[in-house]
Amino acid sequence: MISCFMSNKEWRVYTKSADFNGLAKKFNIDPVVARILVNRDIKESEFAGFINPDLGLLHNPFLMKGMKEAVNIIHEAISNGERIRVVGDYDIDGTSSCGILVRGLKNIGAYSDARVPHRIADGYGINKSMVKTAKEDGISVIITCDNGIAAREAAEYAKECGIKLIVTDHHEVPYELSDGEKKYIFPDADVIIDPKQPGCEYPFKELCGAGVAWKLLCALGVDEDILIQTLQLAAFATIGDIVALKDENRILAEKGLELINKLKTVSEYFDPYAEYEESDYFYDYDSDGRDITENAGKSSAVLGLNALIDVTGYRDKNIGAFEVGFILGPCINAAGRLDDAINAVNLFLTDDYEEALLIAKKINELNINRKDMTLNAVNKAFEIIERENSANDNVIVCHIPDCHEALAGLVAGRIKEHFYKPTIILTDAMGDYEGQAKASARSIDGFNMHEALTSVSDLLLKFGGHKSAAGFSINISDIPEFTRRINEFPVVPDLYKETVWIDVPMPPNYVTEKLINEINMLAPFGEGNKRPLFAYKDLKVVDARILGQKNNFLKLILEMKNGSRFTAVKFVNEKEIKPQAGNTVSVTYFPEINEYEGRKNIQLRIEDFVSIN
Repeated sequence: MISCFMSNKEWRVYTKSADFNGLAKKFNIDPVVARILVNRDIKESEFAGFINPDLGLLHNPFLMKGMKEAVNIIHEAISNGERIRVVGDYDIDGTSSCGILVRGLKNIGAYSDARVPHRIADGYGINKSMVKTAKEDGISVIITCDNGIAAREAAEYAKECGIKLIVTDHHEVPYELSDGEKKYIFPDADVIIDPKQPGCEYPFKELCGAGVAWKLLCALGVDEDILIQTLQLAAFATIGDIVALKDENRILAEKGLELINKLKTVSEYFDPYAEYEESDYFYDYDSDGRDITENAGKSSAVLGLNALIDVTGYRDKNIGAFEVGFILGPCINAAGRLDDAINAVNLFLTDDYEEALLIAKKINELNINRKDMTLNAVNKAFEIIERENSANDNVIVCHIPDCHEALAGLVAGRIKEHFYKPTIILTDAMGDYEGQAKASARSIDGFNMHEALTSVSDLLLKFGGHKSAAGFSINISDIPEFTRRINEFPVVPDLYKETVWIDVPMPPNYVTEKLINEINMLAPFGEGNKRPLFAYKDLKVVDARILGQKNNFLKLILEMKNGSRFTAVKFVNEKEIKPQAGNTVSVTYFPEINEYEGRKNIQLRIEDFVSIN
């Protein structure tokens, strides 16, 4: 009998067909790489652009509905000497968007500043209080970023105050169901820029908020140096906000990471007051395809990113999707979770490296505290779920009264991963919201959380989000009824069986350093562009050792039937069943190059095991 060490997963191999050898010859790549691209639904006409992302392939920003009108309002406000305020969100996407817009607006002569809501005091997005403050501060134009599409009340109040409102967002437009049809509900803004809004013909709908903000800068015609700076922030947010890394997102992420790594050493000698020669190139959509990243100079560095890289100890390491998603990005989010996200905005805006270091150190410390608090909350969640037997429900709803509300989303993500079920974590609201609970929801493939919440919206005080993640508030007294009804939302068959998709059942002895380098050309990997996964069966475990200070690193020597041997590694937890010498296993893996003391060796990074004996 075959038993899988990783439960509740089904291994399946992609069966998409194509002339892989022909594609490999045409694009000078290995057939395995050609197959990976086909598995990602990349068309042959898109191969070259995916392998070599180019800024010249970006879509014209004026294809986005509302873009022309927004540009006109902004330029008119600048001509009239009016004050413009950017209002973002308190996460990596919202704060990066603020950095992008404020830097760009100041470049074209605007008086511009930024505000973000306080997660606890204000909740998500722009609100009436923030509009009132803007009016008192003499603000004439408000530009939202990464929020605003659901801000009906704030939009109405802005109209009353005589403030022009430009909404830039990437979230789904709220709607009501009437006789099975969607009736969209828009805020009464002067302009809405959101590629997901009905009637927008922009070819790519999956930009994050920072991506939309960066496209606005392109339309505004800011200087090249500002586009270089803000492209780094757009890439940072694109990866950190977990949007699909395809089409424009792939281009922004790859080119932005290239810049971050190219410019991350400048902090050791950077002089913000020095004079630097301007580049020969200026980026626009009518250019001949020349790449603005080629001539990025020291003046194009975002010092805040450099400072954050320094304090987290990653100066001498390549910054990729993992480093952004799991090391640097969480620090930015921690600022908004446990303190005030304006610190993250200031980190992205400062041109004083000493100031940047102080801010970076502070938010890094916040992130360290956040990790401990999250672990405690996750342990409480497991206790409650076991006590209430809610792990058997279609949707896990867990109320942790004393959990810090800013950590609910992280806890929901951990519980979702463990049980592979849609998960909602509720925590008691504080201050003026006594008697209410705030919730964060995380979903799995095949379960649209936004639609599920829409079906019970009569119980909710406020909600928003998209198919995979959402948030809402609710009266505590309504939680039992909410739990009952959300669990009646229809689910597709086999929803709770996690499918692991294997690109190629590839023998380890096929792997070469050249193949690994070709696979790495497809990076950054993440949502919508998963790291390629391979599989092979009937490998003999010659040696198995547990290493590391936390005893969480498994190192194996695996042998094929022809006698070829390979080193394989995997991070494990104490509860995980581990293979022993003499076992025969099948594995899913991806190959990597391990470099130690100047020597390079190919090793297999194991994802899952199946024990044959």
